[in-house]
Amino acid sequence: MAFLRDWAAAIQELVLETAPWLLLGLVVAALVHRYLPTHWIAQRLGKNARHPVLLASLLGTPLPLCSCSVLPTAQALRKGGASRGATAAFLVATPETGPDSVGITFGLFDPLFAILRPVWAWASAMVAGWWVDRTREPEALAPTGVAGHDHDHEHDHGEVSQRGPLRQTLGWMLGPLWDDLAPALTLGFVLAGLFSAALPDQLLEEYLPAGILGMLVVGLLGIPLSICATASTPLAAAMVDKGMSPGAALVLLLTGPATNLATLAMVRSMLGARGLGAYLGGIFSTALVGGLVMDWVYASSGRVLRRGVVLGEHTHHSWLVLGSGIVVGLLFLIFWMRRAGRILGSNPG
Repeated sequence: MAFLRDWAAAIQELVLETAPWLLLGLVVAALVHRYLPTHWIAQRLGKNARHPVLLASLLGTPLPLCSCSVLPTAQALRKGGASRGATAAFLVATPETGPDSVGITFGLFDPLFAILRPVWAWASAMVAGWWVDRTREPEALAPTGVAGHDHDHEHDHGEVSQRGPLRQTLGWMLGPLWDDLAPALTLGFVLAGLFSAALPDQLLEEYLPAGILGMLVVGLLGIPLSICATASTPLAAAMVDKGMSPGAALVLLLTGPATNLATLAMVRSMLGARGLGAYLGGIFSTALVGGLVMDWVYASSGRVLRRGVVLGEHTHHSWLVLGSGIVVGLLFLIFWMRRAGRILGSNPG
C-alpha cells in the first residue's frame, strides 16, 4: 500500500508541475491549428516549393500533430508532390515538438531546456531531410494505409465546422487534440510516476553508460515506445530525477517521437531502404550532437536541470497550479469516462 501511495503521489506531483504549462500549450496549439492549417502547408510544399526541406522543417515544428496523426498528413504531402527530403523533414519536425510539448517542457524542466529542445528538433529535421534528398533509389509507392497505426482516431483532423471561430477552436482543442494526447500522456504520467516511486535515486547515473554511449542506448530504447513528444516529457523528467543526464534526456525526446515503429514502416514504404537509413542517420546523429552540447552547457554553467520529485515532502502550490491541476484532472477523467462508455456501448453483451 505504501508503494501505491508513493506512486499516486508522484503522478499527482508531476501533473501539478505541468498543468498550467500544458493548458497554455493546448491553447497555443489550437490557435496554430486554426491559423496554420495543414492544407495550406501542403500547398507550400508541392512540386514548385523553394528550399522545401527548410520550409518543411520550419512549418512542421509548431504543428500540434502527434506521432501517429502526422503519418497520414505526411502521406498526403508526398502524394501532393512534396520532395522526399521535405516529407522526411516534416515527419521529424512535427512529432518531435509543438506548442503542447514545449509548454510541458517549461513545466517539468527549465526555460533553457525548453528553448533548446525545439531548436535541436528543427536541426534534426533539417539534417534528416538533406540526407534523404541525397539518397538515390527507385521510389516506393506510398501505402494506402499506415502500417502499425493502432491509435483510435474517431475524428477527422481536417473536418470543417459550422460553429463560430472561438467554439470551433475550443472544440478542436478539447476534442481531436486532447483525444490524441490523452492516452499517451496518461501512459507517460503513469510510467514517470512508477519510475519515481520504484527506482532508487541516481540509479541511471550509476548504471547507464556515460557520454555518447549512454545517449545511444537511450535513443535505441525510445524506438519501441511509440510515445508522442508531450507524453514522453514526464518520462524523461522522471529519468533525469534518477540520474540521467540532460543530454541523454534530449536524445530520448528527439528520437522517441520520430522513430516509433509505425513511422519507420511508413518511411520505408515511401522512401525506400536507403531513405529510411538516411532518415534514422539524420535523427540520431543530430540528437547525439545535441545531447553532448546540452551536457556541456549544463556542466559548464553549473545548472541543475531538475530538483526531482521528493516523495513524502509537503509541497505548497499556488492557486493557479492547483486550479490548473484540477482542470487537467477533469479533462483526463472526462476522456476516460467517454472511452469507457464507448467500449461498454460497443459490447452490450
